[in-house]
Amino acid sequence: MFQSKLFVTSLAGAVTLSLFSIYQLWKRKKQKRLVGVVSELYLYPVKSLKGIKVPTAFSEVRGFAFDRRWMVVDENNVFLSQRRFRKMALIQPSIVDASTLKLEAEGFGSILVPLIVRASPEGEFREREVEIWEKMVKGAVDQGDKVAAWLERVLGKKRLRLVFMPDTSVRRTNPLRARSF
Repeated sequence: MFQSKLFVTSLAGAVTLSLFSIYQLWKRKKQKRLVGVVSELYLYPVKSLKGIKVPTAFSEVRGFAFDRRWMVVDENNVFLSQRRFRKMALIQPSIVDASTLKLEAEGFGSILVPLIVRASPEGEFREREVEIWEKMVKGAVDQGDKVAAWLERVLGKKRLRLVFMPDTSVRRTNPLRARSF
């Protein structure tokens, strides 16, 4: 008799433990798992220049609106970064409106850059093929001589250009540089 009560008690305990475990697993699946918290958000309109702290951002197919759509390239159309040109960190970009970028640097004033999204066949606003992380990208649109001269003065390097990456320019990700999570 004692053994049958012990068996029933043990069986009831095992069933209860199993049901509790199943409930915990079910509950865990139903709960959303927190994977991160955004406490501050920065946009970088020009790749490798200072960022802009923003309260909100609009998400587009290519990422956040105005984020890394412009970049500075050298005479070989290779993009520049702060890794090699630390002075780039001194330039503060801002978005004036949907068609104007403003660049400022202490001691050099500021320059307004009207957004040129369509290349002209010839001249200063032409289309360029640029290199980003050893990948060639077609369709970058040169933003003109005026901003190029301003960047050359600020960065102390000749033959620089500011280019805009319109939606038509596509950059394939290098799998060696893009790790999955």
